[in-house]
Amino acid sequence: MALGQRLKEVRVQRGMSQAKLGALADLTQAAIGALESRDSKHSSMALQLARALHVSVDWLVTGEGPKSVPDADGECGDTDLYAGAPLNERDVMLHLLLELPRDLETERTKIVQSGRAVFRFAKTILTKADVIPESAVCTSVWGNSMAPVLPDGARVVVDTDDVSVKDGEIYAVNHDGMLRVKYLRRKPGGGLEIISQNSAEYAAETYSAEQVASGNIEVIGRVFWWSVLR
Repeated sequence: MALGQRLKEVRVQRGMSQAKLGALADLTQAAIGALESRDSKHSSMALQLARALHVSVDWLVTGEGPKSVPDADGECGDTDLYAGAPLNERDVMLHLLLELPRDLETERTKIVQSGRAVFRFAKTILTKADVIPESAVCTSVWGNSMAPVLPDGARVVVDTDDVSVKDGEIYAVNHDGMLRVKYLRRKPGGGLEIISQNSAEYAAETYSAEQVASGNIEVIGRVFWWSVLR
């Protein structure tokens, strides 16, 4: 069973229409219908769909692990996908970076930040990384281009204040609406090289300063933490 089937199964069990689920997940009814009818294997929208359905994002994407998310009282409420206990003074909740459809006809996408903070994260890690909570956002890696360092489904946390490229560091990049997590390297004259860990399948991409500007390539921030679930 693929993601699209699990999505429809839970939606029907919850008694939700596609329009209702779309409203809860900040998606259109057409986007929900497309995910279900195409029986998608994965989706960059899995995080907000799991939140709306109150299921584990790992189960929704892979079909493995616990299906349900424990209820929690307190500030986190039903948005806390990754921990069942109420938020305490040692943790903060981070917003998500999401890649959403811009229009279904062309399959173009846009990057938005979730309206509510849903990812629990330790303050001690932020302190050690010298990152303020307001500048930290979470997202997920899709595909195998950064494997084995960041395999498919790896979660990363990004410092949006750190956008100055240091060669060999990993960054989240907005590439004309596509959310990419890649190594970056500066090129003379303001150009940029985008590099994948899996170089056998994904060749490095080189862009001049003019191409960076015209191609709408924007550094969102540096990846300073990641978690790999196997």
